[in-house]
Amino acid sequence: MYQGMGKKAETVAAYEEAYRVQQKGARSEDLLERLLQVYLATEQWKPALKIQDEIDAQRGYDAYSAITRYRIYAMAGEYKKAIKEIDRYLKTDPDNLRFLLFKLELMEQTNAKPKNLIAMYKKILAMDPYNLMVLNNYAYYIATHGGDLNEAEKMSAITIREDANNPVYLDTY
Repeated sequence: MYQGMGKKAETVAAYEEAYRVQQKGARSEDLLERLLQVYLATEQWKPALKIQDEIDAQRGYDAYSAITRYRIYAMAGEYKKAIKEIDRYLKTDPDNLRFLLFKLELMEQTNAKPKNLIAMYKKILAMDPYNLMVLNNYAYYIATHGGDLNEAEKMSAITIREDANNPVYLDTY
C-alpha cells in the first residue's frame, strides 16, 4: 500500500491513516501521542502542534503540554514562541525551577536584553544558589559583557570548588 515511499513517509502515512479511522470514533489519547511522536520524528512541526492541541483538549493543559510545545517551537527554531510557551506555563507555576532553566537557556541562545538575562540569572540563583551551570554562565556573562569581575570570580570559584576538573568551569575561571 505504501510502496515507493521512504521509511519515514511510510510510517507517517500509516499513522495518519490510523488517525483518520480513529477520528471517526472515539479519540484515543494513546493514538494521538503516537502520532505526535511520528510528527516530531519527521520534523513536521505544525501537524505536531495540532495534535498537541487535541491532546490538550482531552487532557487539559499541563506541564507536559508546555514542555512538548516548548520543544516543538525550539526544534523549529521559533525561540520567541518557545519562550512565550514557557511564560504561559510559568503563570500557573511561577517558581518552577525546571521551566525557569528552560527559559534561561532560550534567553542565552537568543541574546536576550542584558537586564532581562541578569534578572533571570539572579532569580534562579536566589532559588538554587549552588546551581553550577547557572553560576558558571552568569560569571562568564559578567566577564564578557562588563560587570563586577570580583563577583564573577566568586561565582566561578564556587564551580571550581565543586567540580575542579570540569573544563568549561576551568575555562570560565
